[in-house]
Amino acid sequence: GVQSPIAGARAVPEDDLHLTLAFLGDQPDARLRDLDDELATLAPVPFEITLGPASILGGSAPRAITLDADASDPLVALHRKLARTLRDAGVILERRRFRPHVTLYRVPRSAGPDTDAAIRTWLARRAGAASIRFLATEFRLFQSRLTQDGPVYTSLAEYPFQGIFASAADHWGG
Repeated sequence: GVQSPIAGARAVPEDDLHLTLAFLGDQPDARLRDLDDELATLAPVPFEITLGPASILGGSAPRAITLDADASDPLVALHRKLARTLRDAGVILERRRFRPHVTLYRVPRSAGPDTDAAIRTWLARRAGAASIRFLATEFRLFQSRLTQDGPVYTSLAEYPFQGIFASAADHWGG
């Protein structure tokens, strides 16, 4: 499978696989509550996302193994619209190029040559693998809490795309 074991690397749990559109950093709850209404107005049209080649983040000292997403026009437009909405709301975003990807594995700093060899073997087996396609029908606001075992994600709010109806719990309590 896509996440077959790699010696020395930790697979990201399937429920935690995601594509980050924007990283908000630490934000006060009041700002997140105010953002909720703004984010709900974005409602893009559903679009297909294609995950293709695997790559390594971190260069000669791998930190993560990812599947790169095709930077399609609808995905880039959603990213830009979201970033503009966040900035208008006072969120200071990191200045970095948008590189859409899904992190499959995290590689600990203690990883050595055996892990590097296992990563190369996994990448070689993955070469030429078919792309993974799926329909994006919502985006979510997640809280990320770092732990010794990696980040723990909690979904705070869901924002369905146009024509997609979902019942979401009222996280903000009214």
